[in-house]
Amino acid sequence: IVGTWLALVPQAPGDPAVASPSLYTADGRVVLGWPVSQAGPQGVVFHSGWVGSWEPTGERSIQFTAVQVLSDANGAYLGTATVHGHPMVSEDGQTFVDADPASTITIRDPAGNVVTVLSGGAPVTATRIGVASDGFPPATPAAATPTA
Repeated sequence: IVGTWLALVPQAPGDPAVASPSLYTADGRVVLGWPVSQAGPQGVVFHSGWVGSWEPTGERSIQFTAVQVLSDANGAYLGTATVHGHPMVSEDGQTFVDADPASTITIRDPAGNVVTVLSGGAPVTATRIGVASDGFPPATPAAATPTA
């Protein structure tokens, strides 16, 4: 898992996946990039990056925990989100999938009380980012629009 990845994180059914650049270091640190804002039930919420730790659970599998800080458009602290992930790296080491039902996101309010635990979503997929590869899947040309 050590290296830089581009994870594609599914959102609501029918919505495009969110691109999340991710870094896993040899000493067990993980940093996940994420869009800085998201509209939801609380209005627009701003997010920090995710920062945490990982450890191996098998030859090609790991578990990790990372936390991000949440605030509103006025800068008020809204709490945190904690992700527990369980990716499995492919045999060639170039992709991973997290389809583990134990993977969750826990939302906490400013006092640290658990508000929601999300689990059971669509799998997260990732591709290793390299010097000549940004990790995105090949583009699919859009259907042509008639002009007449």
